[in-house]
Formats: sequence, structure tokens, C-alpha cells
Amino acid sequence: MKNEIEKLYRALNRNEIEKGNRLIPKSFAYDFKDNARFALKFPINLTNSIENAIDNHQRFGGDIETIGISTTIELDVAKGYAKKNKIIAIMSIEKIRSYGIKLYNVEDWIPSNNIIKPKDKEVILVAENNLFPEDIIIEIIEI
Repeated sequence: MKNEIEKLYRALNRNEIEKGNRLIPKSFAYDFKDNARFALKFPINLTNSIENAIDNHQRFGGDIETIGISTTIELDVAKGYAKKNKIIAIMSIEKIRSYGIKLYNVEDWIPSNNIIKPKDKEVILVAENNLFPEDIIIEIIEI
């Protein structure tokens, strides 16, 4: 991921808002790995891998449960996803990294022709034990 990027943005869902504006993954599985579900890229990787988890996360989004949290480097993209709940969390990449949370930039893992929503500029966050410390969120804005 580019070093000059300092912030990530996420439109919070209803559950995250009700829990006090916290990041909460849809799944609490042990690993961020998955098998291929729908391969459009070659060579096909059929193993249980991070690459497949990233591809499935960006491809199937809200339709599958994953321990990853979708974020974006673009505030306008987050605003588009916040039309229903109207709340955006702004996170510090420096704080995210200080906790050892992994950042998976979809563009770094998936060939550009296989990214479902390239304009989203998606970065998937994965935390050990699925716990995202509250202080990685440096600001909450309402739109």
C-alpha cells in the first residue's frame, strides 16, 4: 500500500453503530483463509489461502461471513456506502499498524481485471483474535 496514505474510511453498519461505533467482523473464524469459490483468474488457486479469502471477500462482500473488515482509501467511496446508516469511521493507518492489524490492499492481491469494484479502492483489515481496538478510529462523521 502506498506509504503516503494515512487514513482509511468505513461506512459503519447497524451492528457496529449499536455497539458504540466499533469495527466488528461478520465472522469470528480463526484464519483469514478460504478456498476458491468462483475462479475467474488463471492459474486457479484451489488451496485454502489468503489470496482466495481476499478474492472472495471483494467478490461476494456482504453475502459471505468473513473476519475481514472492508475499508477504502477514498472518503467519497465510504460516503456512497453510508447512504443508509449515515456514519463513517475514519481510521489511522499508523495506529492500525501499531496493533499489528493486517492490511490487504485488494489491488495488490487481485489482478485488476478480476476486481469487482475497482473504484472502491478496497483495503481489507484483519485483526488477530478478530479484535479491533477502539482507538484505531480517530474520528466519526455523520453525513
